[in-house]
Amino acid sequence: MANSTAYLRYVIRSMPQGNGWRARALSGDLAVGAIRSAPTEAAAIDAVRADLDAAATAQAALRGDDGYPTAGEVREAYAVCEPKFNSTQRKMLRAHLEAPDHVLTATDLALAVDRTTHRFANSQYAILGHRLATELAWEPPQHAGEPMWIYALAVAADTDETAGDAGEDPTKSGDRRWQLRPEVVAAMTKG
Repeated sequence: MANSTAYLRYVIRSMPQGNGWRARALSGDLAVGAIRSAPTEAAAIDAVRADLDAAATAQAALRGDDGYPTAGEVREAYAVCEPKFNSTQRKMLRAHLEAPDHVLTATDLALAVDRTTHRFANSQYAILGHRLATELAWEPPQHAGEPMWIYALAVAADTDETAGDAGEDPTKSGDRRWQLRPEVVAAMTKG
């Protein structure tokens, strides 16, 4: 019988093996990193924690100027989150992925699932973005003190629009053009 230990966004499973213990991290149902063996359960768990910390440090060093996670991090997080998406959310993401340059407005996203209001698309993308950001342990930009979860999936496609507290809420208009982040595109295409 395996024991479970929570660490960061992972669960470390440990179990006796011969005269010692082995442990491995899981992200959802996906195995992460190597199986580590040690004489004691605590030592095996500590070895997995050290591996996870080293991987997180290496990934953080590869992040861009805005601190958004790498394609590898997003791919792993997306694999954990995607099974929790409903069919409407999947259709919206697929439409966004298949759009020229991966750019659509919130109204376009709503129309892709036979809805007419950008508010519907924004609410669905907020749910998706929140799940992904949580799995990534990434904090999106804020507007009026509230996280803008859509930025976990997409960025403003037009260069004169920026994220953050300045200006109007970027989700209030159905005309704002959103471009899927390249890291999300890579995760969705396994590329």
